[in-house]
Amino acid sequence: MTLDWFVSAAVLLLAVLLGSVFTALWLELARRWGLSSGLREDLPESHKEKAGTPSMGGIGILAAVLVAAVLAVVAVDSATAAVPVVAAGTVLFGMIGLWDDRAKQRGVGAKGIKARHRIIIELALGMLFTWLLVTTASLGSDGGKLGFGSLPLPLHILLGALVIAGSANAVNLTDGLDGLAGGTCALAGLAMACVCWIIGLPTMALLCLCVAGAAAGFLWFNCKPAAVWMGDVGSLGLGGALGLIAVAAGIEWVFAIIAAVFVGEVVSVILQVTYFKATGGKRLFPMTPIHHSFELMGWQESKIVVRFWLLGAIAGLLGVCVAAFVVGGPL
Repeated sequence: MTLDWFVSAAVLLLAVLLGSVFTALWLELARRWGLSSGLREDLPESHKEKAGTPSMGGIGILAAVLVAAVLAVVAVDSATAAVPVVAAGTVLFGMIGLWDDRAKQRGVGAKGIKARHRIIIELALGMLFTWLLVTTASLGSDGGKLGFGSLPLPLHILLGALVIAGSANAVNLTDGLDGLAGGTCALAGLAMACVCWIIGLPTMALLCLCVAGAAAGFLWFNCKPAAVWMGDVGSLGLGGALGLIAVAAGIEWVFAIIAAVFVGEVVSVILQVTYFKATGGKRLFPMTPIHHSFELMGWQESKIVVRFWLLGAIAGLLGVCVAAFVVGGPL
């Protein structure tokens, strides 16, 4: 199937519309049911005014992704074995996030589910879905150049699990400022769609556009001052979806470039924790994830978000250029 620009634009616009509509519907329900998440005690003072903001808007995002994906795939008759695997994985990662959100709201620990328990579950799911994608789905033909396709199966499964779980948690860490995670996910999805076009995987490109559009539609309500937050259900679901698509398309190495903002957030936390333990309590950064350090330095929230979006756009363009150069496809 040749995916033309008209179809691509239609799918993207559909996902944006559904993302906005479903988020609006969820926002109304969240207000009625009083569904909001508490704030970390160590957050900058400027965050205290956000207390009581409705949360778990990611339910609307993921609903938009799934509905748009089904409509797009059926309309253009481009179903592949990878589609239901990616969809199922996205739902399960979203459910982990929903579980975590509800745990926080019910007071089961100030931070929700213990991180080590969640990581174990996510890695197990990552290995399962990587195995399914490698053995039953059609991966990208350029996987050996842009991803893990040339690696032995056991190593491929292990690294694929790290990509999926790592992506989910990276987006989760990035989700700390109004519009930050939604905007960077939308940009990453667009860049991944371009890479999938380059390597001849139009169905994966459609899925990327569904993720990008739904995240962009959510921004209508999530831009500062946010009327709703995506919550862990949204950040883990979106991050899991991007990681799953990267594995399904066989573009894991390029995905690391496209997701540079997410990678930077994770690295900042790892460095902070390592330095803290090594020095007996000293901090390398004022606060992590790194976007909070810029807040403490006096940057306005909107300035941080826009600059991170710019970095995400640059990373996405760089990833597309690298993919085109490596596989010799159209740029």
